[in-house]
Formats: sequence, structure tokens, C-alpha cells
Amino acid sequence: MNNHRIVPPVYVLISILVMLLLYFVVPGPWFIPKPWNLLGLLPVALGLASVVKAIRTFRRAGTSPEPFHEASLLVTSGIYRLSRNPIYLGFLLALFCVAVLLSSLTPYLVLVGYVILIERNVIRFEEHMLAEKFGVQWVEYEKRTRRWI
Repeated sequence: MNNHRIVPPVYVLISILVMLLLYFVVPGPWFIPKPWNLLGLLPVALGLASVVKAIRTFRRAGTSPEPFHEASLLVTSGIYRLSRNPIYLGFLLALFCVAVLLSSLTPYLVLVGYVILIERNVIRFEEHMLAEKFGVQWVEYEKRTRRWI
């Protein structure tokens, strides 16, 4: 385990800060008029529900939801039947909400950056760790369940 890794909520906070910076410095075209931009509140509710449900699923199974910690059990039930990464997907939906609320184009670029960073710096590490620990069970789960949705 590497104690110097950046945990996913930090990526979310940095992403929000970069979105706000882009919004104020280089907003780009405005394409969602007010009050329609308030529809962005819908994905955040779905995203936060996904995060909460995923954490509860881990806790009910008796394993830690914390990234970079060795899992004691491969969780494949509940929301994990639909996505291997419902927490990161929930964070992505929350970031999408921020982009919609800001109503300009440039904050959407951050969504792509978030996905790339989470996949490279968190998901790959976790998947490697799970593959080593759970072997065939992981391979079967990986084949039947998509990484995102």
C-alpha cells in the first residue's frame, strides 16, 4: 500500500476548483440558459445516491470502501452488479452537475481529465490489487460487469 496516493475525493475537489477557474477565466460559449442550468441538480442527486449506496454495500459486506486498502472480500452484489466503480461514477455525475450549473462549455473539459486521472491513478491500481487477490473470481466479475456503466 502506498500512503502517498491521492484519494478520489481530492480529485473531485480539484476538478471543481479547475471548473470554477475555467468558468471565470475562459468561460467559452454559454449554451445552457438560466434557469435550465438548474436541471444539473438532478445528476448530483443520482451521483450522491450512487456513492452512498456503494459505501453501504461495502459496509454490509464487511469490507472497507477506502481506496488503496486491501479488500477482504470482492463485492459484486447490489450496485456493483451494474458498475465496477459506482463511487467514481457518482463523483463523475456530481462533476457533470457542476458543469451544467456553470452553463459554459470549458468546465466540461475537466470531466475528461477526471476520468483519465481516476482510471490511471486509482482504478488501475485497485483492479491490479483485486486481480492478484481474487484471481479467477475477479476475472469473471470483470468480464460480466463494465468499469463505468
